[in-house]
Amino acid sequence: MVHRPVATTAAPLVGHDEEVAHIDRLLGDAEAGKGSAWVLVGEPGAGKSALLDTAARRAAQQGVTVLRAAGYENERKLVFAGLRRLLEPLLAGARHLPGEQGEALLVALGLRGAPFREPDDHSHRLLIYLGMLALLSRASRERPLLLIVDDVQWIDLCTLDALTFAARRVAGDGIVILTAARTDQVPGRLGSGFCRLAVPALGARAAARLLDLQPDAPRGPLRAAVLRQAAGNPLALIELARAAADSSAGAEYALNGTLPLPQRLERMFADRLSGLPRLTRRALLFAAAADGSDLPAALLAASAGDPAGGLGSVVKVLVTATR
Repeated sequence: MVHRPVATTAAPLVGHDEEVAHIDRLLGDAEAGKGSAWVLVGEPGAGKSALLDTAARRAAQQGVTVLRAAGYENERKLVFAGLRRLLEPLLAGARHLPGEQGEALLVALGLRGAPFREPDDHSHRLLIYLGMLALLSRASRERPLLLIVDDVQWIDLCTLDALTFAARRVAGDGIVILTAARTDQVPGRLGSGFCRLAVPALGARAAARLLDLQPDAPRGPLRAAVLRQAAGNPLALIELARAAADSSAGAEYALNGTLPLPQRLERMFADRLSGLPRLTRRALLFAAAADGSDLPAALLAASAGDPAGGLGSVVKVLVTATR
């Protein structure tokens, strides 16, 4: 049973056989009454969302109940917004929960009015978590559960704490919690309750296979350029293949030796850059503006703005390596 529509990907999942096999084992454990919690970790565009979609489809085929939610950066301050989306299909069963737990959960999710509670009312927060856990446990007795939360780095903190609470307590239930986060943005609050499953870049053969599946897949030098620039990133492969199909791509490659960067990839890289320290961004800016032969001088110039000298010492090592 799938309570929420299962998203589909624009291209088939390629090159993540080990990760899919791991997910299949988790679903098998859930059917045997053994739960666990995992976070898929990888770079933007590595295929984490595609793996979550695959997990949802395979779970549905096995009769597993799938509950889904995703983090949104503009909803991070909305208390329990993620948990409301995640549990919504099960909330009709909240009336069967023990009185205080059910009441606390419904109030937290905005489904019932109640007197104001202080944010640090830990006893009330415990009732909310216990109500959530009881609701999930009850549902898992009918069918195993798969809880999917994409972009967990952007989920609101109250939902994040609720997921962490559940992760430490699902081992005896048929409940699998599967989340995904960018490598450099895994929330520390997930703690030890979540095991990590790395989503690596595609190998050379898988990358070539994915590229060949794209409409108007490039050939010859353009194909080699796409594979080189994408560096095994599935999203980059798809977007660069689309860019290479443009009539101007060949001319730019002939002139500069690089392909035009699609806007989607520009936004992805810009988002990653925004989280870097100021001096690191400065060094990258100087490096991007330099020609190959000017790179050592550009890096040294960038380090001049570092009063502590930490960046300078790293730059000197890089400069030595480029000579």
